[in-house]
Amino acid sequence: MPEQTEFTAQQQECIDLLAKVFGGRHHLNKIHVIGDKSIAIYYRNALSTFDGGNLTHLVILAHEKAIRVEISAYQSEVRIILSYRGKREGKIYERHPNLETAIATYTTKTP
Repeated sequence: MPEQTEFTAQQQECIDLLAKVFGGRHHLNKIHVIGDKSIAIYYRNALSTFDGGNLTHLVILAHEKAIRVEISAYQSEVRIILSYRGKREGKIYERHPNLETAIATYTTKTP
């Protein structure tokens, strides 16, 4: 199956976020389209919060751009799914909090 080369504006926002995190579009493996607002890639390298910092970069940009990120194990890789939300209010499956709201939510939760 040929790789898709045309994307919706929302899918392109997701691709641009990943390209920024991983140092350019040329570092992304095949992009899999999931609906009209989501994409997935399969990634073989480490994701970290400090040395390299790509995981932290991914989380910060996701909150800034209102894009939901899901990371799950898949064989010898991780699958990264990005779903464009684009707004801060609405139902849980429609919105995405900004970074300040996320920090406030998760730093005040009790174990």
